[in-house]
Amino acid sequence: MAVRRLLGMIGQLIGLAGLVLQFASRGAIVAEYPYPVLEANRLGYAQVSVSTALLLIGLAVLCATVVTLDKPLPNRGTANA
Repeated sequence: MAVRRLLGMIGQLIGLAGLVLQFASRGAIVAEYPYPVLEANRLGYAQVSVSTALLLIGLAVLCATVVTLDKPLPNRGTANA
């Protein structure tokens, strides 16, 4: 089960990396980026890489925090409609 979850997370990270590469290559061609943090023509690819990594780490910490805070809550079940 843990291996399956780990493989799923790795797959999602590969998908995210592919999306960032797509944005970067499109931006290099048309000189327009969908998000200011990805503007490689203004910031440089090194800064874009650092910014993307920091965003990924921040989102991972946020997700881990939400999961950790959710675990001790009692399971209320589903509402009967």
